[in-house]
Amino acid sequence: MKTARLVELICGLAAGVWGWLVLVFFLFGPSYTGSSSGQSCSSDPGNGTTACITLHVTNTHASALDLGLDPVAKFWLSMLAIVLGAIALSAMLHSRTGSTALRGVLFASTGFLLILTCLSIASIGLLLLPSLALAIAAAAAATRSPQLAAM
Repeated sequence: MKTARLVELICGLAAGVWGWLVLVFFLFGPSYTGSSSGQSCSSDPGNGTTACITLHVTNTHASALDLGLDPVAKFWLSMLAIVLGAIALSAMLHSRTGSTALRGVLFASTGFLLILTCLSIASIGLLLLPSLALAIAAAAAATRSPQLAAM
C-alpha cells in the first residue's frame, strides 16, 4: 500500500472515530453543571432580627440527553454522525479501490463537516476541529491517487 493511501486510511478512520467520541461525550457526558442550596430562616419579632442558615448545597451534573434535546438538534447531530461515518467509510474504501466516486463522497462529506463545524463552533465545534483537520488530510491524501496521475 502506498504512503498516500495509508495516510488517507489512517486519517479518515481517525476523523470518524474522533468525531463519534465527541458526539458520545456531548450526548452522555457531564456537559452541564449546576448547584442548588436550601436555607432555613427564622425571625424574632421582639428584636426585629432574622437568622438564616444554609441547610445543604447540591452540585448537579447533567448531560445533553438528561436536559432534553430539541428535535432540530437531534436532526443535526444525526446528520453529523452520518457525515462522520461517510468520511471514515469512504476514506477506507477509496484507499483500497481508488474509486473516483468514493473520492467524491470523501470530498463532499469533508465539505459538509466543515459547514457543520462552523455552524456549531459555539457548542461542540471546537471539539470537532481535530476531526475536521484529519478529514481534510484524508481528502488531500486521496488526491495523490495513482489514477489521478494517469489523467
